[in-house]
Amino acid sequence: MENSKEIGIALCEAKIKYVQRLNFWVKNALKGKDLYRHFYITVLDKKFKQPQLWLSSSLFIYDCLLFLLEDIGLESYLFIPLSFSEKSTDISGINYSELKAEISTHDRPSIYLCPLEENHQGVLLKNLSSELKKTVYYEEQQNAEGYLRCIIVTTA
Repeated sequence: MENSKEIGIALCEAKIKYVQRLNFWVKNALKGKDLYRHFYITVLDKKFKQPQLWLSSSLFIYDCLLFLLEDIGLESYLFIPLSFSEKSTDISGINYSELKAEISTHDRPSIYLCPLEENHQGVLLKNLSSELKKTVYYEEQQNAEGYLRCIIVTTA
């Protein structure tokens, strides 16, 4: 039982550290009126440089940011690149476990700030949205080689 208590304390300490760093970023973005500014989650902590942690870590960091933005009048969204595909993909029924296998190991997740009422394009992923308790969209763009794919997580 002591081990779970230590893990809980470590998570609380990490969350405080990340909220402080995110608060600094938000204040600078507001000062500079650079509301479309983004950052990669890998700048917050060197352990986030491991691609296998990108999904869970980016969702954790996003929750930390949402705590800061409650009364500011800004929206944020989490952009998570998925692996490249040679053909169009239907992931409308995907769940969290399946999503982990789709995450790109080359492009890091990033978080954006934007004014409220930013419209999102893409396919609403109802199952994943319900599972994450956030709104999740899927987008893909075709280029000469195939499809660039991503999910966008938001609270709107």
